[in-house]
Amino acid sequence: MNELSDDEFHDALSCEDHLGMVIRGHIHIEHWVDRFLLSAMPCYDKYAEDINADYETKTLLCCALGLTPELKGPLALIGKLRNRFAHRPSYKLTKSDVDNLYAALSGTHQQHLKKSYKALALRYQREEASFSKLGNIERLNLLFMLLRAKLKKAHAQLNENA
Repeated sequence: MNELSDDEFHDALSCEDHLGMVIRGHIHIEHWVDRFLLSAMPCYDKYAEDINADYETKTLLCCALGLTPELKGPLALIGKLRNRFAHRPSYKLTKSDVDNLYAALSGTHQQHLKKSYKALALRYQREEASFSKLGNIERLNLLFMLLRAKLKKAHAQLNENA
């Protein structure tokens, strides 16, 4: 998979409709789940096909291998959201979908997200300076960005400690 910069990832999510955004976001999140597994289990790629783990199993493996348990809930909800879109062709993103994903974040991650958005809003003179007042798409985009960043950081920490 071609790894995108943070800006490219944001732009890729922003140019999609709800279905495309959720599927594309999930693909990139799962890519970093796989990268984490490969770093935590050096022979993972050799046995991945035989293991035949689905996304949920992969996220549980990540937690068992040291990924912060605070990410278990949000990662699971991303998988469920992806499945809603994949199995219900006319599914539309709801406020509840985004609210539930946000609620699954730890308090620390919620505060980090709000603080980061506020700083960006000020820097780029965004009309809306509060994360909670953004639309569903904008909030989901930022939630995907946060979770991807947390996975990238966990992956980098594994490689530093190797």
